[in-house]
Amino acid sequence: DDNGEAIHDLVAGLKYETYLGRFENCEQVIEGEQVGEGYATRISVEPKPRQDNFGIRFSGEYWVEMAGRYEFLLASDDGSKLWIDGRMIVDNDGIHGEVTKRNRTDLTRGWHSIDARVWEHGGGEVIRVQWSGPGIDKPREFMPEELRTMTSVASPQEPIFRLDPPRIIRGGHAYSLYGCSAC
Repeated sequence: DDNGEAIHDLVAGLKYETYLGRFENCEQVIEGEQVGEGYATRISVEPKPRQDNFGIRFSGEYWVEMAGRYEFLLASDDGSKLWIDGRMIVDNDGIHGEVTKRNRTDLTRGWHSIDARVWEHGGGEVIRVQWSGPGIDKPREFMPEELRTMTSVASPQEPIFRLDPPRIIRGGHAYSLYGCSAC
């Protein structure tokens, strides 16, 4: 905007990024060669770029209707980790077949950030995040309407765009001088 603040847009679902590489932990995933990105309404291996030696990161926000204690289940083959509000909640890292790990955390009502990562060496591949808590009796995956990603049209770190009349005039003269108007 005119004050240099970021202009945000909300996208349904979580942003995903796919990476190629031979990873040994979830932190290495985002250091791989990024080969794709998009938005997904569920956390799964569906955006995988190939059969083996890949990683996927899902990030965005999810809605918590009622404050209270929530349990998160994270199943994966191979390694995975789940961060909520910047804090690692479930660590299921390492080379293994499908394993489910769980942990609990207290959440307030409102939007919370989520970062889920999985990497695959070979064999089967899966990632599944489920949660339960106040109002959610049995563990379940996130509903599409509970997920969103806030994108920034212009981030606050970018310089503020301001019109500079002397440069506009110089640019107009250069445009005419070099014959750009004939192109």
